Amino acid sequence: MKHTEQEPRISIEKAILADVCLGIPLGKIALDIPEHLQECDISLDDQPGTYLFRGEQLAVMKRLYQKGHASVVDAVSSLVAMADDACKTSRLSVTDKPNFRFSDNPHDYQSLAKYAWPADGQSESEKPFVLRDGEVNPDCYSDDFDYVRLVRFSDTVVLLSLAAYLTGRHFYADRASRLCSIWFLNDDTLQAPHFAMSQVLPGSTRLRWSGIIEARFFVYVTEAIRLLDACEAFDESEQKGLRSWFSDFLDWMQQSEQGQAARKAKNNIGFWYDLQCMVYADFCGRDAECEAIIHQAVLPRLERQMACDGSLPEELTRAYPHDYVVFSLAAMALISRGAEKVGISLWDSKQSDGRNFQAAHDWLLKAANSSSLLAQIPFSDSRCIESFHGLGPILDMGIEQRAILRILDASTTKLNKLESEYALLQQEQLHRTSENTRLQQEIDNIKSSTSWQLTRPLRFLRQVARRSAKKNCFKTVFSQSVKPSGNVSLSSDIKSGFKRYRKALFTKAGIFRHLRTFFPAASVRDPLTLLTSHQPPREKRLMQEYRHSELAKMPDTFVLYRIIGNDLVPRHKKGQSRENLRFVLENEPALPNCDKRWVVNRIFDQDEERRVIAMLEEYRQPYIHIPFDVLEYRQIGWDFDALPEPGYLNSKAFLKLTTEQQGRLRTALYRLKNNYVMHNNGARNTALRDGFARAKWVLPWDGNCFLTSEAWREISHMVTQRAHLSYFAVPMDRITDNALLLRPDYKPNPVEEPQLLFRCDADEMFNEDYPYGRRPKVELFWRLGIPGPWDRWKDDLWDQPRRGLSPEKGRFGVAGWVARMYSGVKSLETEDKAAFKNRGIKRQEAIIAAIGHIDAQVHADHSNPLGLTFYNEQWLTRAKQSLLDSDDNALQKSAQQLLERAEQILSEGLYSVTQKSSLPPSGDLHDYWHPAPYWWPDPDSPDGLPYIWKDGQRVPGTRMYEPESAKYDRTRLQLMLDGTTTMALAWYLTGREDFARHGASLLRTWFLNPETRMNPHLRYAQVRMGHNNNEGSPGGIIEFKDMYYFLDAVRLLERSEALSLSEIKTFKIWLHEYLSWLETSRQGEKEKIASNNHGTYFDLQAGAMTVYLNEPEKYRDVMFRALSRIPQQFSEAGEQPEEMRRTITQHYCFFNLQGWLNIIRLAQASRFFLGQFSNEPLIRIARSCQWVLQHDQTRWPYKQIEPFDPDRQYPLSLMALVCSLSAESGVKASDYLEKKTVFNPHDAVAPYWNVGVAIE
Repeated sequence: MKHTEQEPRISIEKAILADVCLGIPLGKIALDIPEHLQECDISLDDQPGTYLFRGEQLAVMKRLYQKGHASVVDAVSSLVAMADDACKTSRLSVTDKPNFRFSDNPHDYQSLAKYAWPADGQSESEKPFVLRDGEVNPDCYSDDFDYVRLVRFSDTVVLLSLAAYLTGRHFYADRASRLCSIWFLNDDTLQAPHFAMSQVLPGSTRLRWSGIIEARFFVYVTEAIRLLDACEAFDESEQKGLRSWFSDFLDWMQQSEQGQAARKAKNNIGFWYDLQCMVYADFCGRDAECEAIIHQAVLPRLERQMACDGSLPEELTRAYPHDYVVFSLAAMALISRGAEKVGISLWDSKQSDGRNFQAAHDWLLKAANSSSLLAQIPFSDSRCIESFHGLGPILDMGIEQRAILRILDASTTKLNKLESEYALLQQEQLHRTSENTRLQQEIDNIKSSTSWQLTRPLRFLRQVARRSAKKNCFKTVFSQSVKPSGNVSLSSDIKSGFKRYRKALFTKAGIFRHLRTFFPAASVRDPLTLLTSHQPPREKRLMQEYRHSELAKMPDTFVLYRIIGNDLVPRHKKGQSRENLRFVLENEPALPNCDKRWVVNRIFDQDEERRVIAMLEEYRQPYIHIPFDVLEYRQIGWDFDALPEPGYLNSKAFLKLTTEQQGRLRTALYRLKNNYVMHNNGARNTALRDGFARAKWVLPWDGNCFLTSEAWREISHMVTQRAHLSYFAVPMDRITDNALLLRPDYKPNPVEEPQLLFRCDADEMFNEDYPYGRRPKVELFWRLGIPGPWDRWKDDLWDQPRRGLSPEKGRFGVAGWVARMYSGVKSLETEDKAAFKNRGIKRQEAIIAAIGHIDAQVHADHSNPLGLTFYNEQWLTRAKQSLLDSDDNALQKSAQQLLERAEQILSEGLYSVTQKSSLPPSGDLHDYWHPAPYWWPDPDSPDGLPYIWKDGQRVPGTRMYEPESAKYDRTRLQLMLDGTTTMALAWYLTGREDFARHGASLLRTWFLNPETRMNPHLRYAQVRMGHNNNEGSPGGIIEFKDMYYFLDAVRLLERSEALSLSEIKTFKIWLHEYLSWLETSRQGEKEKIASNNHGTYFDLQAGAMTVYLNEPEKYRDVMFRALSRIPQQFSEAGEQPEEMRRTITQHYCFFNLQGWLNIIRLAQASRFFLGQFSNEPLIRIARSCQWVLQHDQTRWPYKQIEPFDPDRQYPLSLMALVCSLSAESGVKASDYLEKKTVFNPHDAVAPYWNVGVAIE
C-alpha cells in the first residue's frame, strides 16, 4: 500500500468498515485506486456473492486488473505483496496457546478482559481482578490468550481471499482455505463453537457476556469465505462443514446465558451482537432470521439505546466516549448494509419519534464540532478499539457522502418516475388542448351574440375552464425526444416547464391526485361492470359527425369471420377445433343481416386441415385458406433480440428464474415462429381487410365462438343503436359443455376477455408483432383504452413493447355477449385464479410443444440418421475416385497419406481406460482419469493435500503423447478417437473390411465391452486432488470435444455393417447416459455457462450427440444456448474479449473460432436454420474470421507466449468458406489439399480436414 508519513496505515478492519458501510470505495482507502477508475460495466453474474463487502467494487477492480490498468495493477501488486507475507503464516489455531488459563480444553477460545487489573497491592497471581475502564492490561495480548491470534487469523484470511479473487491465483485461495480448515474443521485444531471463555475476569466465577464483542472478527471471516467460494477454494463437504460450525455458533449466541445477556446489552455490544447474528444467519442459509433480527432486535434497540436527539447515553458514560460512539456507529452502518440485502433501509428511515442511524451520525458531527468530545481520544494502548482511532473523520466524510448519494439516488429515481408520468400527462394534455380549442371556438361564436344575458354566464364558465386548465395542464406543448431504448427523455424546454410543475407532484399523494384528474380509477374490478360503465369521450359530437357521414346511409350489415387454427396440446384437446366447428355448423342459428365466413389459418397437420376444409365444403361455408408453407417456415429464425442481455441463457440469472418464467422466456425466443404458426393477429387482420369491403361491421373472432339467437339480437341491437362508435367489445361466457348452449334455461355469465367488433372505417388493427400466448388481442384493448383486469397485468423483460394510446381511444361500446366453446380440457375452464394461471402455463407448454413438433417433422424430412455432419460425402467420393485414377493430383496424395496412417493403426492395437497404470480417486479403472495439468502436491502438507496451483509448471503425464501419459487416459482417448476416424475413412475410400473391423473394435473396446468400457461420465477429468471431493473440474469436459467428427466415423462404421444392430443400440445407450451426466452434473452445469471457448465446445459435443441420437428437440435447446453466446463471446468488430485475456491469445482465438465453425457446419448438415448469415449475430463470427486471418502474413500483435502453427489458418479459412462466412474468390481445392493434413489435437482441427471437407 502507498502511505506517506503524514498518512497512517489503515487496518483491514478500518478499510472494510469505511467502505462497506459508508460508501467510501475500498480501493480509495486500502489500495489507493482513484474513484473514477471504479466505474465499469459489471453484471450481477460477475460479482462475488458477498454480504457486506461491495461485490460490484471488487468485480470492477478485478476487471481493471485483468485489463492491465496501471493504477489498479500497482495497487493490487501492493496487496499481493502483503498476501505473500501472509502466506508465511503456516497455521493459526486456538490450540496453539502454551498455557490454558481459564479452561483445560485447548479448543476453547480464551481471552482476558481488556480492562482487568490486579487489585491494588496484590500480585498478578492474586485474585480477584478489578476493572479500570479505558485502561488496557497489555497481558490480554500475550500468547496465553487467543485474541491476537484471532485478529491475525481474520486479517490474514481476508487478505488472502482478496488476493485470490482479484488475481485469480489459486495459491492464495488454497492458503486461506487451509487456515479456515485449521480454525473451523480440523478435529485436532478447531475452535469449539462458542466464546464462553472470552474476556474472563480472574477471580470471578461469572462468565462475562461482553467477550462476544471479540467474535466480531468472524464477520469478516465469513466475507472472506464467500470470496473463496467464488474462487472454488472449498469442496462441497468443506462448505457444509463451515456453515455447520457457524450455525452451531449462532445457536450458542442465541441460546446461551452469555448470548442472551449480550442481546439485552444497551451499549455498543448490543449492536455488534445483532450484526453478528444477521451475518451468521445469512451465511448459514437461515434467511428468515435476518429480517426477524432487524424487526425484533435492531429497531427496538434504537428506542432503548438512542436518545431522541441521536446521542447514545450508555457510550457517553465511558472513559473515551468518542471512540465508543464511533464504534457503535460502525456497527449501525454494517447493520444498515446487511439490511439492504433484504430490502430494508435502516440508515435514513425514521422511527415515529425521529430516531434512526442517521440521527446518531448527525449528533456525532454536532458534538464533535461544538464540544471537546474529540479531545477525549486517548493515547493509551487500547487495542480493543485502536483500529477505530482516526476513523472519525473518515466516518464523518463517508456517512455524509453516503447520505448525499442516497438523496441523489432517491431524487433521480423519483425524477425518472415523474418524467414517465409527465409523458403520460403530456399525451392527455395534447388531447385537452385540442378539446379546449374546440370549446373556445364554440364560446367565441356565442360571444359574438348581441344578447348580453346569454353571454354573461358563459363568460363566467370560460374563466373557470381557464383556471382548471392552468391547474391541470401545461401552458405550452413541449417537445419530447425518445431514446433508442424507448425511454422518454425531456428536452431543456420541457425541463424548464417541468420544474414549475413538479413541486405539486413531488409527493406520492400529489402524483396520484393529479393522475386521478386525468385517469379516474375504476372502483370495481368486475370486467363486465368495467366495460358497461365506460362512457366514450365526446360521444355527442361523434353522434353528430356520424349522422352527417356517408356511413349513416349504409345498411347495418355484418360479416362474421371465425378463425380455425392449430389445436395446441395440452392447452386444448387434439381435434377439439374440428368438433367445435361441427357443433357450430349443426346447431348455430342463422344470424339476420350477418354473413358467416371462416379462416383456415395455417394448420400444420395436413390431415387435420383436409378434414376441416372438407367439413366447411360439406356445409357450403365460404372460407379463406391461409396455408402452412414449410419452405416459408424454414426461413424463420429465433428472436434472440428478446433476451435481456447477451448470453442470458448461459447466465446464473436465467438459472434463478422460476420454471414458469423460463418457459415464458423460451416461448419469447419462439416468437417469430409462433407468429407464423399460430398467426392469430395476422388472421384477424386478414379477416378485417376482407370484411371491410363486404359489410359495415366486421367480427374477426376466434373459431370457438358460438352465437345463440338471443346473443345475436342483443349484439345487433346495441351496435345499431350506437352506430356512431367505431368499436364494440363483446364479452364472452366460458363454457365447459357445448350442450349447455342448446338448453332453453341457459343463462350466460359473460365475464371473460371479450371479442372485438369493428366498423368498416376503423383505423386500428391488431398488432401482428404480438404472439399467441402473450396477449395478442389484449394489446389492442390497451391501445383502445378498453378497461379490464388486463390493465393490472405485468410485462416480462422480454415481452414486446406496447403501442401507445390510439387517437380513437375510448371510442367503443359494449354489445351483448358470445359463448366461448369447450377447449376439451375441463380442468382449465373454471373461472378462478388457479385455472387462469394454469391456462397460462399450459399455453406456454403447448406453444413450445407444437413448434417443437413442427421442427422435429421438418428435421426428420430433411435429415438422414446416417448422413455425415462434418465430412462431406461428395468430396470423399472424389477422393475415392482419385485413388482409382492414374492422375497424380493433390487429392490423391492426401488420400494416400490417410491410407498410410491407416495401415499403421492396424498394428497398434486397441485402447481402453482400464489400461492406465494409476487408479482414479474412485478406485474404479473404468472411470476416465486425468489430473489437472498445473496442480501439484503441497510440500508443506503431510499428505500433500490440498494440491496447489503452479502456473506454467505442467504435471508429468498430462501432456499428450509423452511417455508418462500412460498413467492417465487423455492420450489413449485421443488415439481411440483419431484411430477410429482414420479406419472409417479408409474403409470408405477403399472398401477394405479389415479397416472397418478394426475401427469397430476400437469403438467396441472403449465403449461396449464390459471388461474394458469407459463409464459414461468425465467425473475425474482434470482432478485437483484435495478439492471438490477429489472430483474433476468443469474444464475437464473439453477433453471430449472431438466427439463431433468421431460420430461421423461411427456413421460410416454403421454403414459398413462392422457393428451389429445390438452394438449400435448399446452405444446409443452409452451416449444417452453420458449426455444426461453432461447436462445435470456439477461439472456440466458450470461448464455450460462458461463464457469462453469451454462453453463453445460444450455445445459442440452436446449438439453432435443429440443430432446423432436423432433428438431434434434437445438439439434445438443446445442451439438456443449456443446462439445466445455469440454476442457474449464476439464484439461487433469480431474480437473475442474472453480469449484475448489469455497468455496465448492467437491459439485461443483460432481454437474458439474452429469450434464455432464446427457448430455452424453441424447446423447446416442437420438442416437447422441459424438465421440469415448476412445479419447479426452470425456476422460477428464472419468478422472474427476475417479479423484473425488478416494476420496470416504478419506478426500477431497480441500476447502469445508459445509458438503458433501458422498452418492453422488454412483449415480455418476453408471452414469459413464452407460455412458461407467468407466470400473469398478464386480459391482452388489444391490450395488446401497441399497443406498439412493432421494437426495437434489441441488445435481442434479434425484429422484429414482437407480430404473430407469440400469447398461448396
